[in-house]
Amino acid sequence: MRLLARATFLCATAIVLSSAGKTLGAQGLEACKLITAAEAAEALGKPAIAKAQAIAPEKDTCGYMGAPFDVHTEALPNPTRWSAALKDEIKKGKAEAIPGVGDDAAYTKDGNGDNIATARKGKHLVTISIYQNQGSAAQVKPLAIKLLKLALSKVP
Repeated sequence: MRLLARATFLCATAIVLSSAGKTLGAQGLEACKLITAAEAAEALGKPAIAKAQAIAPEKDTCGYMGAPFDVHTEALPNPTRWSAALKDEIKKGKAEAIPGVGDDAAYTKDGNGDNIATARKGKHLVTISIYQNQGSAAQVKPLAIKLLKLALSKVP
C-alpha cells in the first residue's frame, strides 16, 4: 500500500517500530473518524466531497473519492524512540519541524513527491499525505498542517 510506504518515510527506525509484530491500527482510532468527509469538504473548499465515498482499505487508513489526501494512524510501541528518530531527521534537514502540533510533528516530501505532515500524540501517530500534483510545498503545506491539527484534535 502506497500510504504505508509514505507513512514510514522518517527512517529505518520508524519502520522497525511500526512493524515490530504490533498492529498498525492505532488502538481504537479509526482514520475516517479523525477527518470526516464533511470536514474534508470544508477544509478543501469542495462541497461535493462531503458526500464522497470513503476509501478505507483498513481501519487505520482513509481517503475520500475526489479528495487529494489520505489520513493514516499507527500505534507506536516506543514513542520515545520514534520522537528521537524524527528529531534526527529534522536535524539532518530531511524533515521540517511543525511547532505546536502534537507532541512531535514534521513536514516533508516522500519518495513519490507527496506532501507528508506527520505527528505523534502520546503513543498515536497520525500522518496526512497530500498527493504530489496538488501544488508546490508552499501551497500545500498549510492545508496538510490544517488537516493534521484537525485529526489530532480527535486523538485522546
